[in-house]
Amino acid sequence: MQEANRVLRKGGKLCVVPLYLFQSYAVLTNPLFAKRNTQFDRDAVIYSSKNWYNRHGRFYDAAHLGSRIRDRCSLKMTVYVVNCDIPSWKDQFFAALFEKES
Repeated sequence: MQEANRVLRKGGKLCVVPLYLFQSYAVLTNPLFAKRNTQFDRDAVIYSSKNWYNRHGRFYDAAHLGSRIRDRCSLKMTVYVVNCDIPSWKDQFFAALFEKES
């Protein structure tokens, strides 16, 4: 976010889709993709799934979304719930829009 804040011009926008939100701060991993010494955040609950094709997916709760993202830059953050009618996707997902105010 600090880099986005640096490179965006005034009025510039950055959209993060999907934004992974969860009731607790969590990391989703697949041990087949994780490297031997993968470091996970100490305060995160670690979940494992063979259907997750990535070594590290961070899912934010409200407190960590604020402390790790919103509070580390001066960009205005707006979180959206997106309803989706695409059959292969979930019914809803989250997106975040960051704006550099002019």
